[in-house]
Amino acid sequence: MKRTKIDKLECYKNRCLEFADYILKKGYTIRQTASELNYSKTLIWHDIHNRLPQFDSELYVQVCQKLKINQHLGQLRGGISTSLKWKGVKNNEKK
Repeated sequence: MKRTKIDKLECYKNRCLEFADYILKKGYTIRQTASELNYSKTLIWHDIHNRLPQFDSELYVQVCQKLKINQHLGQLRGGISTSLKWKGVKNNEKK
């Protein structure tokens, strides 16, 4: 049985809303959402950025804000990690 165009759109909409729900309620990143729901990161990114605005533009704005916060926090953690790494290297050289 072939899926109709309406069935596909409904499937896309449900999937987008599920991804958005995970990101907002659980604070997940795209990578964590992909791992939890067994989808690819690319599919989740595509659905969030290309399909979600068509279905719910307000939800899209909320999800983008959350992802931007996650991105900034990741950059901070990476900077702290690098700083600690280099401090460890310098401390080991002195010993």
